[in-house]
Amino acid sequence: MIRIVLGSLCVFGFLTLGLQSLRAQVDADYEQGLKPYGTYESGKVDAVSMTNGNLTVQIPLLSYPQRGGLHLDYELVWNNKT
Repeated sequence: MIRIVLGSLCVFGFLTLGLQSLRAQVDADYEQGLKPYGTYESGKVDAVSMTNGNLTVQIPLLSYPQRGGLHLDYELVWNNKT
C-alpha cells in the first residue's frame, strides 16, 4: 500500500514539474520589445517586427559621454502591438 502511494506521488510530482516547463513558452503574438536576432523593418526611431507586427519606437532624449568610450543615454521608448 505504501509503495502505491509513494509511486503515485512520484508520478504526480514528475507531471507537475513537466507541466511547469510548458508554461515558459510564449506565443509570437504576445512577445514585447526588441528580441535579439529578430527580423525587423526599421527606420531611425522605429522598428516593426516582421514576425508579429509589433511596433517599437525609441526616441533619444539625452546622451552623456562617460570615461572609456561609454555613454549614458536617456530615451523615450514606446511599444505597441497595433
